Amino acid sequence: MLAQAAELRDDPVGRYVLLREARDLGAEGGDVDLIVSAATVAETNYQIEAVVWLVEACEAAQKRTFARPANKAMAEALLTKVE
Repeated sequence: MLAQAAELRDDPVGRYVLLREARDLGAEGGDVDLIVSAATVAETNYQIEAVVWLVEACEAAQKRTFARPANKAMAEALLTKVE
């Protein structure tokens, strides 16, 4: 989805939706790298703060059960962005 979003230069709405979906899938699967990448690209291209997207992803992810390392990685990613 990140690659598809990069290709949609003339469709800002479609690009935003793909980035948000990538973030949500990352949260669903505990993929911190995908969450951070989607949030970073969105922050660069839209008037949003990546930390807001990270918080939303963490809230969605907390509803799922992940192994302790995945939860720790997600928390560390959020803290790094906040700093």
